[in-house]
Amino acid sequence: PDGDDNRYQIRQLMQEWAYQHQGLSMQQELHWKSIEGRDSGATRDIFGGYFQAGWFPASRWQSLPEQWEVATRVGYVDTDFEGLDTGEVAFVTNWFLNGHRNKLTAEAAWLRTIDEDDEITANDWRFSLQWEISI
Repeated sequence: PDGDDNRYQIRQLMQEWAYQHQGLSMQQELHWKSIEGRDSGATRDIFGGYFQAGWFPASRWQSLPEQWEVATRVGYVDTDFEGLDTGEVAFVTNWFLNGHRNKLTAEAAWLRTIDEDDEITANDWRFSLQWEISI
């Protein structure tokens, strides 16, 4: 939906958790959103989520930097209005400059999109570098 918020009735739920202990980290999110057009009455649902498991190598080898994390992420999004399911498997490395408030992330992600006829419409790699700053 774009523009005027009065054109849509949106219902959504989100659930998440995170855990870190002795050099291991895990996090997970699930999202569900239902969008109903006030004029048309048409409803569209979106469902998705991800799970990420990480490890701080310095927890095993003290000579390595404590702020370095390696991780793997698996994600999925189902959009019934586009008839597409999208999944990803990502290999991630994080460098925490100031905890989660200031970090660098580099990732390589394999993405696959499948249409409503179970045909693969995209099968690509994405490489990204991100600097995240939270105030």
